[in-house]
Amino acid sequence: MVVRLILAACLSFALTLGLLGGPPAPGAAAAAAYAITDLGTLGGPSAAAVGINRRGAVVGAAQTAGGDWHAFVYRDGGMVDLGTLGGRESRATAINAAGQVVGWSQTAAGETRAFLWDGGALADLGTLPGHQGARADGINDAGQIVGTAYREPCYCATGRAERAVLWQRGAVADLGVTGTVGSRARAINNGGQVVGDTLSSGGSGKIFTSPFRWEAGAVAPLGADRAWFPSAAAINDAGQAVGKADGYGGTPYGPAYAALWDRGPAVKLAPPVGLTVGEATGINATGQIVGAAGDGGGTSHAVLWQGGVPTDLSADVSSALTGATGINDAGQIAGVGRRQDGTSRAFLLTPLGATPPPAPAPSPSPSASPSPVPRFADVPADYWAHDPIGTFAQRGITTGCGDDGDGRRLYCPGRDVTRAEMAAFLARALGHAAPPTPATPTFADVPPAYWAYASIEQFAQLGITTGCGTDAAGQRLFCPDRNVTRAEMAVFIDRARPFASPAPAPSATFADVPPAYWAYAHIEQFYALGITTGCGTDVQGRKRYCPDRDVTRAEMAVFITRAYP
Repeated sequence: MVVRLILAACLSFALTLGLLGGPPAPGAAAAAAYAITDLGTLGGPSAAAVGINRRGAVVGAAQTAGGDWHAFVYRDGGMVDLGTLGGRESRATAINAAGQVVGWSQTAAGETRAFLWDGGALADLGTLPGHQGARADGINDAGQIVGTAYREPCYCATGRAERAVLWQRGAVADLGVTGTVGSRARAINNGGQVVGDTLSSGGSGKIFTSPFRWEAGAVAPLGADRAWFPSAAAINDAGQAVGKADGYGGTPYGPAYAALWDRGPAVKLAPPVGLTVGEATGINATGQIVGAAGDGGGTSHAVLWQGGVPTDLSADVSSALTGATGINDAGQIAGVGRRQDGTSRAFLLTPLGATPPPAPAPSPSPSASPSPVPRFADVPADYWAHDPIGTFAQRGITTGCGDDGDGRRLYCPGRDVTRAEMAAFLARALGHAAPPTPATPTFADVPPAYWAYASIEQFAQLGITTGCGTDAAGQRLFCPDRNVTRAEMAVFIDRARPFASPAPAPSATFADVPPAYWAYAHIEQFYALGITTGCGTDVQGRKRYCPDRDVTRAEMAVFITRAYP
């Protein structure tokens, strides 16, 4: 009982668990706008949905027959129990296009730790040194994960230090966002932009929040526009963020309003007629926003905002939907509602007439084309880089990264690419016959027995690379196991192109790649040739390239297939 009370206190800031009050019974009537699906439970009475991906897979938490809450993923018409890290309870908070799920779980030792689920058992993501606990709240399509590291027993207690963190390449890093109490990271988009809150002590046991946007190591406040306790909850790929602002209009501890940040101060999102308070929890690529609104007396309704205009989803589907927590680009909405018996249930709303997400294509039959596009279990049909990855494999540039233990091939789209892998990929894409390899290796750290020796030597002989420096004895090095950055990738691909490239633009296209940057000309050519459009925008709306960010296998497939169609 003590553990449960502590968990409830720690989670009081999360709208998703504040909404545990649930949807209608299965088969409840729906209005013309949406079809409603009750996602069921894990054997217990209640469930709550928290996030949704582009295929309509939903994650959250549901009660088991024993009464514990377990993380779940709902897909293909069924709810899957993700289990725990050895303790009694867990929660799933986000899911990306590849179906990777993050959240938090109790351990057998009673600690609360962040987890990643990638089709097998939960994996503990670890935490910062000197911290015992962590929770993960967001994951993007590249597999970057954000959340919070904290000290036990309860990270939300006044005065306890919390730190916004990023997990990538198997390591956890402090984002460097500070507040007198700490910081929390809540969401990350596909451009690597992170939103969350800094935390400061307000005295008398109160915590003041201030939303921030983190981008490539730079932190910028989102701006509150007369709000006392603003908080950011979600961000889309255009950099638009949503959340809430308490005390809007300058009244301390006043009512909370849903808020939108779109390259400026917070914009109030009015609640539906008859309701007075609100909070936004999700936003998709088209700018549709979801959340909840209430009357300040305990009543809560799921809400959709389009162009700033609110729609009460409870009224729209004639059901007791108490909060919407996520929306995908197809307009499907996940959330929580209340049944007549008072239990809560997770729901999925699907717009009527909408094209459902494509199902994975069946494996080709023996009589199919002799060169079918290879398929990978971790690259679903609607994954953003599905087609380039298929082309990559069809052309023999890659055979994948292994299998999942059940004989299904994997590509590992979110894994970073090393310099050796880059050389091998490019050599295969160019289709050259490799030149004779020298008797003496060009690079001291790439001996003839190294798996990518021939490709790296070809790289050097064609003038694509001169290496990464020298060792203490003056011998040249290639650094084959070091990850490739987006800047290096632009240089390698541009140098390897068998045709002339246009001259770089007279003024910088990307705010983070000035003319003095070492790879400026190559990156500008990359843009001019349509190989890249950048990695998003900064808070002023300027294009960014993220030159120092590591390249993933998905990005590599896209860039190489564009450069060498």
